[in-house]
Amino acid sequence: MAPAFGTDGLKVDDAREAVRLMRAPPVSGERGVVLVGLDGATLRTQDVLLKTLEEADGSVMIMVLWATDLGNVAETVRSRCFLYWQNAPEKEPELSTAGVVILKHLDNGHLAELVEVLQSHKGDELALLDALAYHLSTDPERSDLWVRCRPVFERRNPTYMEVLAALTGAL
Repeated sequence: MAPAFGTDGLKVDDAREAVRLMRAPPVSGERGVVLVGLDGATLRTQDVLLKTLEEADGSVMIMVLWATDLGNVAETVRSRCFLYWQNAPEKEPELSTAGVVILKHLDNGHLAELVEVLQSHKGDELALLDALAYHLSTDPERSDLWVRCRPVFERRNPTYMEVLAALTGAL
């Protein structure tokens, strides 16, 4: 229900069509799915989806929203969704040596060493945080850490200190 990546994005009329489809019975099977891309969607366009997100009967139809940047998704929409982090397999971020050390310190509960590694890391901060977010979100053994720090990663460009505070439970 949205143009391909890199285009103008979902329009109000497209959002209204998605809402209309959510009211229709599924064509076949037990449940229908309406897939909606939010990249480039304005706040007004996203507002059109709100009532449907709140009241849709998930046993008949479900709406799946996707976005490449959660920072551009309205808080009112995000709060009504189950968020799932998914990288395309060809884009799985490599964990640098610093990232491996950070995860080791997290697993062992060595917070002082974790702080030291984060403060001394001189590499690409965004790449390291992206890789950390990916590895925390996809590892079932670290799901408690991911639950605690996911809100920080959902914001645009979190800082090391925000991530550190979330990982250590300070937020």
